[in-house]
Amino acid sequence: MKENYFGIKKGSRILSILICAVLISTSFVTALSITKNNNDIETLSYSFSIPTPKVITKIYENTEYTFIESANSIGIGGSSGAPMLPVQVISLLLPPMKSVSNVKVDGTKVEIDLGNHNLIEKPVFPYQDPVPFGEEPKEFIKNTEIYSNNALYPNKIDKNYHLGYSHGYSIFDISINTVQYNPVKGTLYYYEDITINLELEESSPNLFYRNNAEDKSWVEKFVDNPEMTEAYTSEIPIFGYDGGLCDPEDTNDYVIITTEDGDLNYWDVSEELPYNWESLMEKHAQDDGFSCSLVTEQEINDCKDYQDGEPVDDLQNRIREFCKDAYLDWGTQYILIGADDELISAREMDTSYESRIDSDLYWSNLDNTFNDDEDSSWGEAGDDGFDLYSEIFIGRLTCDEPIDVSNWMTKSFYYADCTEPECNKRY
Repeated sequence: MKENYFGIKKGSRILSILICAVLISTSFVTALSITKNNNDIETLSYSFSIPTPKVITKIYENTEYTFIESANSIGIGGSSGAPMLPVQVISLLLPPMKSVSNVKVDGTKVEIDLGNHNLIEKPVFPYQDPVPFGEEPKEFIKNTEIYSNNALYPNKIDKNYHLGYSHGYSIFDISINTVQYNPVKGTLYYYEDITINLELEESSPNLFYRNNAEDKSWVEKFVDNPEMTEAYTSEIPIFGYDGGLCDPEDTNDYVIITTEDGDLNYWDVSEELPYNWESLMEKHAQDDGFSCSLVTEQEINDCKDYQDGEPVDDLQNRIREFCKDAYLDWGTQYILIGADDELISAREMDTSYESRIDSDLYWSNLDNTFNDDEDSSWGEAGDDGFDLYSEIFIGRLTCDEPIDVSNWMTKSFYYADCTEPECNKRY
């Protein structure tokens, strides 16, 4: 039985973390301890083994630097100009309706045998901010304060942590500084094993849990303790959307969101326009067994149930509310935005080094608001409203007239149906 979620607020706040780091998280758990009281999980303890890092010398702008590489990690700095060292992200699935009240991380630290590598003559490379497309690289930065300090950097094992949700499953991510560096002495240490102890507390049920095999399989792929999915059962509340355009009696796996502008929502097929949106929906029904539907931005914008959203009520937010409705009441897995940004504008997000980034992520990752501090910037570092995990596969076909759509389908259908060897070549 579904419960309407309208008016319910989720109380958990999250800490910012890099998306790229979460995506490379790899399972390497070696031990598990769970403490229970009255059949209720109160603490979790996981132990992990860390592979020995590799020390490599590379030349950057005619200067030799040392690079540290470690499996299942990414090289990153605490800020631009700080030493670039491996950070490993561990993603732990929590029991349902649980949050984390306390975190403790311990590890066994050993010195790395550097062999012939001299880290005083060839220091660890200082991290530089990424360079957006179309922009020139910024001036090379080296934080002299850090590099002249006779102390280990970073000074603690855990970097930051984040509690997020995917398909209603609670996921705790923690970034681990697996390597520490003394730039004055030219020494390196790494943690060969670590133990993460979590104290848990009660939390509200997540609105997007659907209790189906597809969601469970999806979450199992990117957490380090997939066995915890067995705790997610039919006893957990399942919610529906209050009102909206999506009838819970219907099912639509694949939804196209387009616009009536320029007659982009419908046109008759012809010799010049052999395909329309119905052609795409028929193709997915035939090849993939999908049930499909088309909705216009005008229908979404006019639906009163999608209005008065937080933190602002605009078209982007109303589309996001529709995506929640489709996910909950239609069981939608895929949404295609059929219009260019001038017709259906994406939510623009910011980073520390680039702003106004068009991001359809706002419509696929349905938890939180992406603007918890309710300012003019969306998705920026330090805002607890960011959501790392998607519920829906989102795509966009940039088009502003029917011929764009028909031409795209001509090419897409050709490659989808092609059985010739050249169709499978990778360039």
